[in-house]
Amino acid sequence: MYNLPFRTFKISNSKDNLINLCDLDNIIILSFNGLNINFDNNYLNIDNNFILNNCKHSLNQINFKLLFIGPNPYGKFNDFINKLNINLDNKSSPFLLFYSFWINEKTKLEYYCEVIIKSIIKTELNNNNDLEVDFILEQLTNWKKEEDKLFEIKPNKTSGKIYNEHNNKYYFKLNRIKYTNQYNEKIKISNNSYLASDTLITINGPTKDPYLKLENINGKVISELKINAEINENEKIIIDSRLKTQSIIKVDLKTEKSYNIYQYQDFKYTNFIQIPPGNYHILYSSNLSKDKQVGNINIKKFEEYILI
Repeated sequence: MYNLPFRTFKISNSKDNLINLCDLDNIIILSFNGLNINFDNNYLNIDNNFILNNCKHSLNQINFKLLFIGPNPYGKFNDFINKLNINLDNKSSPFLLFYSFWINEKTKLEYYCEVIIKSIIKTELNNNNDLEVDFILEQLTNWKKEEDKLFEIKPNKTSGKIYNEHNNKYYFKLNRIKYTNQYNEKIKISNNSYLASDTLITINGPTKDPYLKLENINGKVISELKINAEINENEKIIIDSRLKTQSIIKVDLKTEKSYNIYQYQDFKYTNFIQIPPGNYHILYSSNLSKDKQVGNINIKKFEEYILI
């Protein structure tokens, strides 16, 4: 038998100050609600028959009742407020609320969403010299779960190339780290949610004119990415498909400087890959000379969930 914390909540601000709302020495969550799902339904009344006209998912209000534990609960509450670094004009960047739980002894799941603070209401000290506080948040985004796929790229053991009869380009064989499934030189990637998943793709050099293709299990091309640039061994390209941070940059690992290379994308393609729900394959190619090889490609996907 083993004892595990069933649920844990943490919140961080734009300065990455992370506060554990389940810090048993300082803060306890007495109760919470708002992890449910709500819909705004609109109906048409036709001869006293109501027909659903529109159904829209609405984001939630998440309510916590916190207990700041003595001794000095007011001091702990003030420390909590200072760490939140709340901007009184309410124009500060959204906070991130993290929610994690264990599904077994070895597996922990973590989700997060963007929130803003609606209200913080404190009461007087209770009989145990503890301070109860209502901490109310408004949810701005769906819940998200991040997952990384790290692919090590190696040339084929024979000639180093796998030729495509249609365009005479060659594709490198992708060997998954920690994953062994291979599908005719293609790597499987899945989106287990019911919404499209944004991606953050990091390609470590050396490489030249890197190209990635997302296709379904029947071979239909869903999305393509190509960057017309040469990347040295100590450089990497980062392609961020998220709407708020969409970008293509090159990073020099020696100097830690980054450069905007948005203009080097091949505009024939979408370039910012989103993964629809379901199972897919990723295929990589490049104009790299045969005496070189790419180190690895990391694909971070952001699965979205309405209900967790």
